[in-house]
Amino acid sequence: MLKKIGVAIFLLLVLSLYSWAQMPEIDRDDWISISGEIDSVKAEETITSLINLDSKPATTPIGIRISSSGGSLMAVLAICDVIKNLRRPVVTVALGEALSGAAIILSCGDKRYIGEHTIVMLHQPTVFLENSIFNFDDFIQFSSALIKMEDQMYRLIAENTGKPEKQIRNVLKKETWFTAREAIDFGLADELLSKGGLRIKERPLPSQQKKEKKNPESTQSIR
Repeated sequence: MLKKIGVAIFLLLVLSLYSWAQMPEIDRDDWISISGEIDSVKAEETITSLINLDSKPATTPIGIRISSSGGSLMAVLAICDVIKNLRRPVVTVALGEALSGAAIILSCGDKRYIGEHTIVMLHQPTVFLENSIFNFDDFIQFSSALIKMEDQMYRLIAENTGKPEKQIRNVLKKETWFTAREAIDFGLADELLSKGGLRIKERPLPSQQKKEKKNPESTQSIR
């Protein structure tokens, strides 16, 4: 009997590690999408949208849907800085893919959800130098700037996942791919989405709003 109880408790603990959950209900106008390549233009659009949403008097969460293969590290870090400094809480949701910088943005949410079949990937920063010419001093300065950006990236991922920075550096020495459950284990996301988990709050139609004004429901309060 005790053995059966112990097995049941063990199964409940295992299932809790990969919980399916519904996110807070978020108004459809409070969602933004990050898809495709994340470059300076995408970063500017995203940052502007986030700041505009945060300026609203609401205190409900802002939702960010992510389906991206990543992009410029500078653009990604700029978006992450804004997310970290908004007044309203931010819910990030990865659907399909969250690769490279997109995975970092996912990890910055106050609450982070992921589709069960979504793939996540992290790697060291990659530099593309096409038709570029540097003198030696400029190359040294450029290399120093890259190292500083890389350090910032490792610190941010460590902060978001709760893992030591040294561990993050070791893991990212090679391109690392995660299933949704592995991303949760690593600390990049919190919970799997369930059926109906994308809770988008619909606004009532104008006809419904007029009807509600004509026939307001009575309310009572107990003090």
